[in-house]
Amino acid sequence: MNQKTIIAGILCTSLLATAAYAAGPAVQMQPIAAAVSDSAETSAAVDAPAAVPEQKVPYSIGVRAVVTDILKDNGRLSLEVKPEEGEPIILILSEETILVDQQKAVPVGAEEIKVGDTIYAYHDLIMTMSIPGQTPALAILTNLDDDSAPAVLHMPEKIQRSEDGVRVLCDNGSMWINMVEDTVFTPYRTRQVVGSDDIRIGQPFLAWYDFVFTMDPGLANAERVMILPASQETKAASLVMDGDMVIDAKMEDGTVTVPARLTAEALGLTVGYRRENGVGVVTISNGKGEISMVLGEDAYGYSAAASGMPAAGPKSYGKAPYAAPYMDGSDVTWMSAEAFELLGYEVTLSHGEITILDGNQGA
Repeated sequence: MNQKTIIAGILCTSLLATAAYAAGPAVQMQPIAAAVSDSAETSAAVDAPAAVPEQKVPYSIGVRAVVTDILKDNGRLSLEVKPEEGEPIILILSEETILVDQQKAVPVGAEEIKVGDTIYAYHDLIMTMSIPGQTPALAILTNLDDDSAPAVLHMPEKIQRSEDGVRVLCDNGSMWINMVEDTVFTPYRTRQVVGSDDIRIGQPFLAWYDFVFTMDPGLANAERVMILPASQETKAASLVMDGDMVIDAKMEDGTVTVPARLTAEALGLTVGYRRENGVGVVTISNGKGEISMVLGEDAYGYSAAASGMPAAGPKSYGKAPYAAPYMDGSDVTWMSAEAFELLGYEVTLSHGEITILDGNQGA
């Protein structure tokens, strides 16, 4: 059986950023601004259509701009800004708009933004046809400085963890972000202590770095990472296998969840159920080990067979397994799709499409 499973969803794709980085013949390290500029020049210089690299669809657009007016309408706050390049636009703020001091890496209030301030804003791809055009503001950086590049808004799509740290593929496969021992992790508007284990597929973050290795995908080493809130809205999704099997899935509380048995059996895995101390325990296994999960607890355990990976203690994946109706109305167990990494699978998100691949066989 083909071990490739795709979860193609109607997921929220507007909450994230990208930077456009071009492939190069060799690895080079450049300032961020230079890497972006060179990318545009390289693409424009290509004559043969076959040599043009695939265009990466961004999650959002980043602009440096000066605030020219602050607009208030029935409690809604908007900023009219003049970008360094292009025509004026209106950024519509909401409770979900991320507001951060670029230099201090701390949240700020909207009231701190004044006319004449220079900001760096990430906004939605959708813009009205009015003049000026209006678009939702996803994140705004204030207190910019000339000595460093603005933090970049990224969407995690694939996560590789090792003893040296975390490597995160972002922005439609265009950038790898390395997070190592020296990377500083901060939360957004909470006192919660966060770290690399809190990086989740589909949960955006801001990353501070000054240089990008211009390769394909690009590569940057993050000095600081601010983990941002994921969308709490539940979105429908669908899991398609071999083009003829469709299974309902969903994004909820910032986590992609799938029906445990249907997904596992579609991957050729074995599913079991038992009762321990009065609670239900679901198991998913292959020839190398077994995932065990207690209903209602965001703690996915792993025990290895002799030939498998080392055993792992209970691990959080953002959503506790729970029982809820499936499409036919009968209850099934829903679980985090990312938990399949415990059995060696690689889980990838790209613009609402989740792919689950056997990491031992490759893509």
